[in-house]
Amino acid sequence: MYALLATSMVVLHFALLFYLLLGGLLAGRWWWTAIPHALYVGWAVTTLYVAVGCPVTAVENWARRRGGQVVDDRPFLYRYVEGVLYPEHHINYLRAVFVVVILLSWIYSAREQWLRRHARLARQNSTAAPLPVHLLPDHPAAFADGSDSA
Repeated sequence: MYALLATSMVVLHFALLFYLLLGGLLAGRWWWTAIPHALYVGWAVTTLYVAVGCPVTAVENWARRRGGQVVDDRPFLYRYVEGVLYPEHHINYLRAVFVVVILLSWIYSAREQWLRRHARLARQNSTAAPLPVHLLPDHPAAFADGSDSA
């Protein structure tokens, strides 16, 4: 039971890492998802510079202890990502790639929201009722000078 919980926390960590990287794209469809993503990006940046424990890592370590497994107190990235998915000396390159991908996802989402808003406004303007015939001027010359002789 505890081993399953610990493994679930590792899977959750990878899901959160994926969300950190590409979660900004969700805001292209649902604008309100930009708020939790920005908060999560802020949390991730904070953990880089401040010694803050991750609650997911704490649950994983607790489950491993309770299950009698060996506990590695290093953070998730150092245990499962760094040195496994990329060489350890490339950490700063990877962080730069993350920053660029996150910023590009936010730019894409802002663009999508802008396009959606303008498409919605265009639809609203195009569905406006035409001017009733009795309000049109009586002769075509009235259109030329802009006066309404109705």
